[in-house]
Amino acid sequence: MTLEIRTNFQAGYSSKNMGRLASWFDSNWATQNSKFQDRNNWYYDSNADILWGINGNTATIQYGLNRSDFASARGFHEKITIANEVINADGSIDADVTLYISSISGYKTSMSKAGYPAETTITLAGQQVAHRTGNTIDTFYMEPVPHEITKHVHLAPSTQSNELDLVYFTHYPQGQYPDSPIKLGLTVYNPIPPQYRPMAIRQMEYNNAGGALHWLSLNQHNGFIKRRQGGSWNDYSLENSSTERAENQGHNRIRKNNKWLQLPRM
Repeated sequence: MTLEIRTNFQAGYSSKNMGRLASWFDSNWATQNSKFQDRNNWYYDSNADILWGINGNTATIQYGLNRSDFASARGFHEKITIANEVINADGSIDADVTLYISSISGYKTSMSKAGYPAETTITLAGQQVAHRTGNTIDTFYMEPVPHEITKHVHLAPSTQSNELDLVYFTHYPQGQYPDSPIKLGLTVYNPIPPQYRPMAIRQMEYNNAGGALHWLSLNQHNGFIKRRQGGSWNDYSLENSSTERAENQGHNRIRKNNKWLQLPRM
């Protein structure tokens, strides 16, 4: 598969890749929830708010940790499966992406004495999958319904999907804190660099004052460059933007300083 799996966390929150799945991880939700209630299994870092690790297409994600600035921690694992991937001529990618989320476990820190009333809603790919009302230091697990959602994505080169977000939303009905939507999940990224069409053509343009010659960029006007080979016309229009002006790269080149360079856009 060409698409890459990456995290998509809320801006303004520090995160850290711990380089491994969490010790509380288990494919059985009941076992994972039980292991999460042992703080020795938690990720820990002195600075980050969101800690995570990934192995293949599965990630464990923990928001909160056993520190004085947190009342509790939340943990879950998420898995992404990619199918029916198609790379299009312009470098964009179409694919079907299946998201799986485990139950979400919550457990208070060792420093918590009292919490606040809170309402929590989990959405996955824009769909609400879990909701609970309780206290910020409750011991709980939230069972998503459904656990699995499949979405079709179309990604331009060098872009990631914002349609797959897992959002953990907390509302404090007594107003102790402002509402807190936090993106905590995975997404997919198209690593193919953007493409462009080099060169320009000289063309006469007419207006009320008469005609004038203008250079028209093939890139800006969706032009094309074709070459006759083996009795047919083959399209060589698109160039990789990451190798623009690079030596001995691309279909279309220009000789400069005794070097063949990939033609740039105009």
